Amino acid sequence: MTTQAAEEVARTDLRGKVVRGSFLHAPEPDRLESLSDALISIGEDGLIQAVLPADHAGHESLLASARAADRLVTLTGRAWMIPGLVDLHVHAPQYAQLGQALDVPLEVWLQDTRSRWRAGSPTWTSRRRFMRRS
Repeated sequence: MTTQAAEEVARTDLRGKVVRGSFLHAPEPDRLESLSDALISIGEDGLIQAVLPADHAGHESLLASARAADRLVTLTGRAWMIPGLVDLHVHAPQYAQLGQALDVPLEVWLQDTRSRWRAGSPTWTSRRRFMRRS
């Protein structure tokens, strides 16, 4: 897969698509699997609906239906899809916002919710609330 092709797949909205290719996935916290010519079905909500290895009984049927509906995205060459590395840490200034705006994508929260919160609390700082005095 060329760099240009890989960038195109990376920009593709995969909601409602079936991705065919090579994958690494972690079906359990302590196990990593490598899958070749596998299919990952992604729902309209962006959640993974199914992971079908090449030898799965439903592989060919899902492949055919995805092709027919023009929902198939194929990774080619040496391209691999790997699990997202999710950063779950929080900085002290974000503490007051825990559990808020979980219904929106991060970029929406960053541009909208956080800016309104900051505008309403201009003097709140991590230094004032969380730093120890020596």
